[in-house]
Amino acid sequence: MGFSKPAATPIALSVTFPTIAILAVAGRFWARSIKHVKPQIDDWMSIPALLVSVANAIVLIIASTHGQLGKKMPLGPNGFPITNPDLETFQKCMYANEILSTIAVMLTRFVILLFYARIFIQPQFRIAVWIMHSLNFMWGIGFTLTLIFQCTPIDLVWRKTFGERHCIPLVRNLVLAVSSIILDVMVLTMPWPMVWQLRIPKRQKWLVIGIFMLGAM
Repeated sequence: MGFSKPAATPIALSVTFPTIAILAVAGRFWARSIKHVKPQIDDWMSIPALLVSVANAIVLIIASTHGQLGKKMPLGPNGFPITNPDLETFQKCMYANEILSTIAVMLTRFVILLFYARIFIQPQFRIAVWIMHSLNFMWGIGFTLTLIFQCTPIDLVWRKTFGERHCIPLVRNLVLAVSSIILDVMVLTMPWPMVWQLRIPKRQKWLVIGIFMLGAM
């Protein structure tokens, strides 16, 4: 049994999460305005991160409405999807999705690290922040270029079926996912030692750490 046409679930997710992100960024600037405080660099950098995320959501909507995302794909005798315009659109969208997702994650980490550098002024912590900036930048640029040039020529990504393509092995996606999770954990746990040094009750320390962990969303 196939899915509805277009598939409702990918579209719902592609609308819901960007809407939450837009509200979060808008709330950030609104909070600055009511406190009569100028937005800082981490506030401004949240805008390009948001725009890339919204662009990625639009790509997924196109994949759902004009491609085969969330739908049952017809298979050929070789077991691979049959090449047709819908499949080509789907593969173009998935190609763009991989690249945009990587850039969005890199920019989001960048915003979080800028925020850390603004609120924690200890020299040792700022050195750690710059080290994480470097790791995040190398991760983002390295995987973005890998995904852009995953096939040679590039259009093999969508011109050929899975069995006929000569591209970088799909293990790259596993490496991308694992390395991304490791970096996320490193970034999100960075402020814990700083919070633990605050002269406040232990319960409040955990509450502050919980606020920082909201970045995991």
